[in-house]
This record gives sequence, structure tokens and C-alpha cells, in this order.
Amino acid sequence: MTECKTGFYGENCKKACSIFCKSSRDCNHVTGHCDEGCIGGWQGALCLQVADKTDDNDCLSRFYGVLAALCVCLIIIAILMSYICIYRWKMREKLRKLKYKEDKDIKVASFNMDITTNEKDEVEKNEYQELGELALPSHYDRL
Repeated sequence: MTECKTGFYGENCKKACSIFCKSSRDCNHVTGHCDEGCIGGWQGALCLQVADKTDDNDCLSRFYGVLAALCVCLIIIAILMSYICIYRWKMREKLRKLKYKEDKDIKVASFNMDITTNEKDEVEKNEYQELGELALPSHYDRL
């Protein structure tokens, strides 16, 4: 028996290999069996039988892969949202402390100005007093 051209098999190479072989029309030149197996959804030696629905493992594994990717995305989003919330909370605290410090500095400055103003008023009051003024003699001085 002579060896057939690629894509054919059997007596006098009259039969064509199945189009459902993994390698396009690559089969055994005597039997017609696909050398590398069948493409998805087909089975049998000649890859002419529709595969049973029991091969749901591939579909199921894809589903679990997508589900895992979705869960990872949700976890990353939750972490990012938590980070943003904590960052904003810290910035608000920092701003509140800065505002409190500014208010405190303003109060201290105004208190110091009040003390300084009061001291100046005291000094000004003392400057206007006449130093040589004597009190009138009292009744006790006469006795």
C-alpha cells in the first residue's frame, strides 16, 4: 500500500481525513484516525461523533476562573476604598488640628495684646498722676 498525501487515507487514498482533526485533515494514511486528536466538541477515532455534554469541566473551570477574577477585583476595590476613606479621615484630622492651633494662636495673640494694652493703660494712668500732691491733713494728725 502506498502512502497517501496529507488529508487522505484508505485504499487508493480515496477517503478524506475528517475536518474535525486538531491538525487540519491530518490523519493516519491507513486507518484515517486523527493523529493529534479531535478539536473541541468532537470525539471518536475519526472525530465524527459529537462529544458528550459530560465535558463540562472546561466550561466549569472557565466559570470559576471568571468568578475568582471578579472576587479579586472586588477585594482590590474594597482595599482602595478603605485607603481613600482612611486618607481623607486623616487629612480632616490634620486640618482640624491645624485650625485648632491657629485659633489658639489667635486667642493667645489677642490675650497678649489685651495684657499689653492694659499695661500701657496702667502706665499712662500712672504718668498722668501728679507726684507731688500731698493729702490734706486728717483729724488724726491734729491730735
